[in-house]
Amino acid sequence: MTDGSPASPRRSTAPPPALGDAARLRALADTGLDAVPDEAFDRFARLVSDLLEVPVALVSLVSADRQFFPGAVGLPEPWSQRRQTPLSHSFCQHVVDIEVPMVLPDARLYPRVRDNLAIDDLGVVAYAGMPLTDLSGRVLGSLCAIDNKPRAWTAGQLRTLADLAAACSSELRLRIALDGAQEARRRVVRAHERLELLAGVSETLAGTLDVGTSLRRLAATMVPLLADWCLLTLVGPSGQPREVVA
Repeated sequence: MTDGSPASPRRSTAPPPALGDAARLRALADTGLDAVPDEAFDRFARLVSDLLEVPVALVSLVSADRQFFPGAVGLPEPWSQRRQTPLSHSFCQHVVDIEVPMVLPDARLYPRVRDNLAIDDLGVVAYAGMPLTDLSGRVLGSLCAIDNKPRAWTAGQLRTLADLAAACSSELRLRIALDGAQEARRRVVRAHERLELLAGVSETLAGTLDVGTSLRRLAATMVPLLADWCLLTLVGPSGQPREVVA
């Protein structure tokens, strides 16, 4: 605090319930992003840093238990290598929670974040974060500008940050759509493979009336298409299983 009184001990707080929303987490996973650099999102961070003249800018995506940065500039070590922090160091979780921009000229004066460990460990003093959303409007994280000293954010700076966040959200949505298209393609391939398998099995079984020959051909069809080995067992008239082909 700035009034000269002794600093109060840091308090641990539970993460906002919004962070655990299943649909939001599915959309987050569908981006395919993680705590590794991504050139497109690093570019957004650089633009924020340059245009708003801040030392730190982040594309921060927030899961149920951490935040990670596919786009980042200016983070101190070891965070710049880790590209993630626990929620104890996350301001962006509150943007996910409130679903609107969070603008703080001096974070040390605001009860919501004044005990956040990012103030001491990452030097977060002034913070401006804009929501990053999927097509359904779910907030996946924040595009944020950070200064290590108090700052009066101007209307022009916040407008620029909002415009960049809209473009960054479009990129996130593109990643989600691409992941969905790839998954649909994988499903089509798997369905085609199943049809081929069924056709092969039908042909195998129809090719002979000899049970032993049919089973040997069936085993050969299963391996290695479905597994490394297989065991075919017939049940006799007594109801007891009898090993036939392996």
